[in-house]
Amino acid sequence: MRWGHNLNATFPSARLALTAGGVTGGPSAKFLGPLVPTHAYRWEDLARIERVRWPFVPFIADGVRFMAPDVVSSRSGFIFWSGSSWRSKRILDFCDSVSPGLVSRERQLAPLFGL
Repeated sequence: MRWGHNLNATFPSARLALTAGGVTGGPSAKFLGPLVPTHAYRWEDLARIERVRWPFVPFIADGVRFMAPDVVSSRSGFIFWSGSSWRSKRILDFCDSVSPGLVSRERQLAPLFGL
């Protein structure tokens, strides 16, 4: 999971939860709470959901970016690194089923820093 400017947590430290009410990315265990923040969004609070890849590790760097418009006209959200294209596809399928219109299936390059 990537949040902020360039802070990352990988499996098994981060967890993604998708529900009918929204999406939550955060620590996989309570003791990781001080290191991995929780990001929770309702579907209606998101501006876009898209598939991303990181070019430096193409065989495992596949993920989904959850973007929400920020109150200061910049982007906020997080990237959840799923580790495989089929996991990213399943995440996008669920997101599209509960909130149609937000999902972009065209894979974008994730920036080196930030979202």
